[in-house]
Amino acid sequence: MIAGELANMAAGRPKENAPDLGNLLSTEPAQAAAVSVQKAADMLNVGRGTVEAARKVIRKGVPELAAAVKAGDIAVSTAAELVRQPEEVQREVVAAASRRAGREAPRRAVRGTADETWRPL
Repeated sequence: MIAGELANMAAGRPKENAPDLGNLLSTEPAQAAAVSVQKAADMLNVGRGTVEAARKVIRKGVPELAAAVKAGDIAVSTAAELVRQPEEVQREVVAAASRRAGREAPRRAVRGTADETWRPL
């Protein structure tokens, strides 16, 4: 999820006036560097697909879904599929997900095989 937040460049060829990458770890807010999806993936040692999935969750998912991914309650890949569902479904799945319940409830909801009797521990 952090890589998805870090990757801030739009798709396509960089503009002529694109900011210089400079120091990526600068604490100066005015020196926001443009970071590509590939660069973010390399920096955090994850795959490009994981970064793209995280960006999709950030852009299209409800805020609670992004927070659940950040907390480790829902896998990024599962959340990326879940953003196709209506917002109320996303919120229900986030509410049902917990560390003890594991990641199976969100997967069942994405697959459309949610068990009505399933309850978190």
